[in-house]
Amino acid sequence: MEKPYVDSTPGYWSIFAKLNFALAVISVAISVYLLEVTLVTKGYFIISTLYMFTTTVVLSKTIRDEAESKKFINKIEEAKRNKVLED
Repeated sequence: MEKPYVDSTPGYWSIFAKLNFALAVISVAISVYLLEVTLVTKGYFIISTLYMFTTTVVLSKTIRDEAESKKFINKIEEAKRNKVLED
């Protein structure tokens, strides 16, 4: 029997995560703007921060994809076992 997919992430957690991300972006932008350094140095900080954000997204997506592929492989193996048991 097929089990229905249930999203285990509550709505409030999603809102919390989005608000935290927005707060982090705003605080970094304000901090860099208020720095008393040259424009080149501010640009370096902004580029470094953007790089950090993108690598974080890529890392979290990679970890999630690995977990989902393991689930899929387990479903295939379970279906094979069930078919063998039925025969």
